[in-house]
Parts: sequence; structure tokens; C-alpha cells
Amino acid sequence: MRVRHWALGLVVVLMAGAWIVSCTPGFNQPDDDDDTAADILVEPAMLDFGEVPPNNGTTLSFKVINNSGSPIKLQGVTLEPSDGSFNLIAPPDAGYELANADEKIINVDYFPAVEEISNGAVTVTTDHAGVPELVVDLFGCSLLEGCEDITPGDDDDDDDDDATDDDDDDTSTGCG
Repeated sequence: MRVRHWALGLVVVLMAGAWIVSCTPGFNQPDDDDDTAADILVEPAMLDFGEVPPNNGTTLSFKVINNSGSPIKLQGVTLEPSDGSFNLIAPPDAGYELANADEKIINVDYFPAVEEISNGAVTVTTDHAGVPELVVDLFGCSLLEGCEDITPGDDDDDDDDDATDDDDDDTSTGCG
């Protein structure tokens, strides 16, 4: 009977220890074999071109960073909307191999032809099972007046349908 109580006590201690480890910042790190979003990322996750007058342009860049432990392939780099004021400058071809501990710089041009508030996104698809898709949001304003009052996510039809998520509270872990 003592063995059973000792074993039960060990299970409770191990379970409590697992909870403490998984709920302690810094301990909730994946094993080397796990696929995680931190291994492959884009930096920055948003390009804010700011105020650019009509018929003028500016170029900003973001990096795709691979720290997954092995090479990955970039399956594609797409722009939405594809017919707007944003343009990809010489994106990598499909199948571009990005070595471990390497990065690829991708340039985006903003050249508005008219006064407008522009929102878009660049999507990078990869062959990595844990991170098949990365998104960089794009924002630019070419209004002759009022750009300083516009923030990324606003659009020119003022219908408040921007896709922002104000709920940053992630309680899905149960770690309070």
C-alpha cells in the first residue's frame, strides 16, 4: 500500500512540476524537434510608408528570417491587392532556398497615383510545416491633407471594418 501512495504522490508532484515549468516564463520553450513560429519570421511585420504625395514613391523592406535549424524554401511571395499602389520589387522566385541562420530581404514600393489611403499585405508561403505562411501588413497615405490623422488599418471608406484584433489576452494556456 505504501508503494501505491508513494507512486501517486510522485505523479501529483510531477504533474504539479510540469504545470509550474509550463507556466513559468522562459521554461515554455519548445524542444529542438518542435516547429515554432519564432523559428521563421518576418521583420518587421508591418511596413508603414507614412505620407507619400500622389505620383511619388518610396521603398521599404522586410526580412524573412530562418532560424529553424534547416533550410526552407520560399514557395511564393504574393501581394494583395495586386493592382494597387504597392508593388513588389524583384521578389524571390518560387522555390528560393533560404539556408538556416540566413535571411532574405524583400523590397516593397509604394507609388500612389491619386490621393488615397492604402492598405495591403505581402504573404510569404514556405515549405515549413510549422510556419507555412507569413504576412507583412502594408499601409500608406497619399492624402494632400489629413494623413497625420490616419493610422494603419484605416481605409478611405470609413466603414470601420479594419481587421484589427484588440483582444491581446491569450488565456488559452490556462496559466493565468
